[in-house]
Amino acid sequence: MWNQFIQFTVNDHHQFVRLQQFVKDFQAARELGNDTTVDDPKWLNYFDQSAIKRFWWPTDEEVKQVNQLLKSLPSEERRAHPTLQNPWDFASWLDALYHAEHKLLNVELEDDIHGRLTFETWSWPYGNVDALRWHVEIFGFTITKEDI
Repeated sequence: MWNQFIQFTVNDHHQFVRLQQFVKDFQAARELGNDTTVDDPKWLNYFDQSAIKRFWWPTDEEVKQVNQLLKSLPSEERRAHPTLQNPWDFASWLDALYHAEHKLLNVELEDDIHGRLTFETWSWPYGNVDALRWHVEIFGFTITKEDI
């Protein structure tokens, strides 16, 4: 187990507090071991409208189209296909955070302008931290350093 971090520029204290509270509450819910955590609409309350708009909210038709493309395209073509270039959808993002091989430890201010999201990895190698990066960015922060 290793402690790792994502450092970011804090440009909005209110958003920083929201991120901090989300990490604390979401990790507590993960520790309860209830998979329905990701289906709970309460998680939307941690985000302002500008953050919510950054997620992909696909229609049923868009989901159907994406699934058809995923099944029909060779894997090497999937990353480049324009229809498959979407930001995280909210449910998939929560699911990725919930099932990731890490524990969210904390979010702290390092100084007046930098914050740090610290997490403990449970294995090595592990998948990736794209969901954690998005987690920081969705609150409007810019990543400045990573120890991952």
